[in-house]
Amino acid sequence: MKGYTAHVNQHKKDTVARLADYLKNINGYIFTDYRGASVSQMNEVRVELQQLGVSYHVIKNRFALRAFEEVLAANQKNTTADQLLQVLRGPTALAGVQDNSHAVLKYFISIDKVFPISLKGAILSGVFHGREEIRAIASLPSREELLAKLLRTLQESVRRFPALLYQIVSSPLRVMQSIIDQKEK
Repeated sequence: MKGYTAHVNQHKKDTVARLADYLKNINGYIFTDYRGASVSQMNEVRVELQQLGVSYHVIKNRFALRAFEEVLAANQKNTTADQLLQVLRGPTALAGVQDNSHAVLKYFISIDKVFPISLKGAILSGVFHGREEIRAIASLPSREELLAKLLRTLQESVRRFPALLYQIVSSPLRVMQSIIDQKEK
């Protein structure tokens, strides 16, 4: 029996080590509660998230806590164990995000009514965010949307620039012309 226990403990350590390696290679972590979701619903969510370049896995809370403690300690992140304990309760699935965390947050909020999957919290750029903060972040325009607005503003400015130059040059000329017209009368 002792050999079995040693084998099981080694298997758990290996699982935690694999999870820690996975966590080290991603920039953002989004925690969800999947209570009530069917296997087919979870697979549908996984497929849609894969199209966004995101992996989505059901995790064991104890293993995840140990792996996160290792990863966050090594990276000197601002997230504490207490904050992790808030999200690592009950059935937990983890979305590992590289770049597009905003799009993934919006996706989870959009499926909130369709699937029984709800946001628990997220760690983005090393900072823990609760459920309400996530909703606020997701309601902001994305980086791409902001860049598009900036580009439209710049294009509009460039389009109006010739008219502005014309006004600057023609305004004094009109004043001089009106003075000349008055003197001729």
